[in-house]
Amino acid sequence: MDQATPPAKPAHARRGRLSPIVLTFLGMVLLNLLLAHFAFGGYAPSKGGDAAGNGMSAAFDELFMDAALGLVGLLSVLFLLIRKQGFRIAIIVMLALNSFLLLTILSLQF
Repeated sequence: MDQATPPAKPAHARRGRLSPIVLTFLGMVLLNLLLAHFAFGGYAPSKGGDAAGNGMSAAFDELFMDAALGLVGLLSVLFLLIRKQGFRIAIIVMLALNSFLLLTILSLQF
């Protein structure tokens, strides 16, 4: 055994600690879920306009909410399945872009 390289730690010694990339991913998922909750769940529907317009507005809100949460779910499953670090970083970047879109939707309400 070469003296310059220390022996590798056994697998059971590394368990229990999450890597920084996993912690970043979990933080981004929680941020996206929190923003989705505030963007789509915390306001009353519009009171102006007719019934058809209010219904269409509610349908678009539901469509955007389903798309945003579906994207978070899909990226979460992909993050669990893919072990390459480059792809995981790309998934975290896509979650960050999704959070910016949710912030845009949230800012339109005020």
